[in-house]
Amino acid sequence: MKRSSDKTRLMIVPCPIPLPNASPVRIRRILQAAGFTFDAVKARLGTEYPNWTPAGSGVADRALCFFKCVKFYLDWGRRMLSHSHRSYIEKISNYLRNKAPKDQLDVLIRLFLFNAPVEKATLLGLFPQDDLDALVAMQLIRDVGGNAVCDLALYECDGLFLATDAMVRPPVGVNRVMPLYPESFEFVGSVSRKPVNSALDLCTGSGVHALVASRHAGTVVAADINPRALRFSEFNAWFNGITNIQHCEGDLYGAIGDRTFDLILANPPYIPCTDSSPGENCYCGGRTGDVLWSAIVRGLEHHLRPGGFCQLIHMLVRFDLTSHEHKIRLLLGPLSGRCSIVLFSNPIRFRNEHIAGATSVEFGVTTIKRYDKPAKVFYVHAPFRPPLPFDVSDLFSDLERASSPSERDLISRRRLRSVKDA
Repeated sequence: MKRSSDKTRLMIVPCPIPLPNASPVRIRRILQAAGFTFDAVKARLGTEYPNWTPAGSGVADRALCFFKCVKFYLDWGRRMLSHSHRSYIEKISNYLRNKAPKDQLDVLIRLFLFNAPVEKATLLGLFPQDDLDALVAMQLIRDVGGNAVCDLALYECDGLFLATDAMVRPPVGVNRVMPLYPESFEFVGSVSRKPVNSALDLCTGSGVHALVASRHAGTVVAADINPRALRFSEFNAWFNGITNIQHCEGDLYGAIGDRTFDLILANPPYIPCTDSSPGENCYCGGRTGDVLWSAIVRGLEHHLRPGGFCQLIHMLVRFDLTSHEHKIRLLLGPLSGRCSIVLFSNPIRFRNEHIAGATSVEFGVTTIKRYDKPAKVFYVHAPFRPPLPFDVSDLFSDLERASSPSERDLISRRRLRSVKDA
């Protein structure tokens, strides 16, 4: 009976569907006019999306900040990947039932972020009937006895609107598509935006980084092992009117054959765990969290073009005094002498049973530049302070002109001081 129940649940969990006769442009304009932006939502909820900091405790603190507005102080981070959500869903639902929306932004937050029912009559004050019908046909909402309910989530990021699986009421029995956690916005604010011919987004998930990259790359390949994720990414590209993204299903570079790129991006699963295998879901990165991250770095020899950049989210766990640079250069192999590395990274206090004995854990963005021949390569370790008010490729240009490690450290500090001042 349990198997039959799981299959039924699997069949009814929605994926968003592109609708040829809909007007996503008009729907996006309505969302924008209602103020449904990341900054406005952040301000309305009275919360911040902080970076990983020494004062934080990892996933739990980053997730909790989003829910402080509903007086929800459980260790949500430890539960966000489980199937037992009844207690905090009840807290959120009770809060929303007792608090009437005061404007259109409240209505959209209630509907698309907290998965709470909204009267269709209220939504008709926002969307014309044709657009409301289109939202139903696209499976962004469903009609339940005169109320509209969203089973997914909808976020704004850098002017784009993206559907993901829900954060508050995540689906059960499917390989979930990761919501836009704080790291998604932080990575968007850290990636080089210099024009390139081609970009690759590995572990694309909702496609957020592929979509942003499509603005400065001639072509983008969005790859994921999860076919459900590709359906979300394809919908999000269509919904935002983006046509220069190719979607490929496969395990990391196995999805793209022998193709090479000027820019390779990835926000791979990185949580240290053994309850599943890396690639089976949106969070497991193996026992120490770095299985997929390591495989991506190893593959740069065959897939990153000379002059190109690779940038990827990391959680680096260290059990001894071996430097992060040493680990990265071992993974680069023959390419090591042709790559410079900038590690934007902060120490964090995240621990679980798999990394309880770690001497340090750091979170941030690894940035690697490949040169066309052996060069005077360098390594810089700098604090992670997104969003960067400069392009990371300009930082590399400055560092390449430096004559010593101390001069490179000084350049990095000056650049990052401007982040603090900004």
